[in-house]
Amino acid sequence: MAAAGTWINARFTLQMYYAIRSEECAELVIRGDGGYHRPANLVKGGLGMKRLFAALIIVFFTAVPLSAGDGDSILGVWATDPDGDGGQARIEIYAVGDLYSGKIVWLEEPLYTAADEDGEEGQPKVDKNNPDPAQQSRPIMGLELLKGFKFDGKSTWKKGTIYDPDNGKTYKCKVRIGEDGELNVRGFIGVSMLGRTSLWTRVEADD
Repeated sequence: MAAAGTWINARFTLQMYYAIRSEECAELVIRGDGGYHRPANLVKGGLGMKRLFAALIIVFFTAVPLSAGDGDSILGVWATDPDGDGGQARIEIYAVGDLYSGKIVWLEEPLYTAADEDGEEGQPKVDKNNPDPAQQSRPIMGLELLKGFKFDGKSTWKKGTIYDPDNGKTYKCKVRIGEDGELNVRGFIGVSMLGRTSLWTRVEADD
């Protein structure tokens, strides 16, 4: 729909450009199909390359905003599947240039409890399952889970990765926003068919 709107807007803009040409547009002929053509005397009368170039610039800068910025619809804070291991978390997705990443900004259980065998009670949880020993002491809070996603211009963010602190593994990942507004996050190995999808819900600013 955005693409169609872009071209309709571009055509209308070009027609309006000619319409404001007071003397020259008196000879503009509108066709039955809604288009138009310029009589030979109008062409000779001096529309010329400069005015045509100006019209194209108007079309370009009017059409672009309708299709730009769709990728940013993913920005914001999302709550992960509450049935997932490790308790519910909230992930803030942000832009890094033309790529998108996401980090943990809230945890339902940010501290180790007496039931946790791998951490001291009352201390912040850390990335203890990371295969790199040097990373095992970094806090889970603020951890970058999503990295390097590229918007495909349609409805999906692809070519990114997702890190699972529960097992220390990194998977290929793609995400899309469903019709119900939920974020479909699919992590996989190799091909997308061999993976698992989690549903994240958007968190409003006052939640």
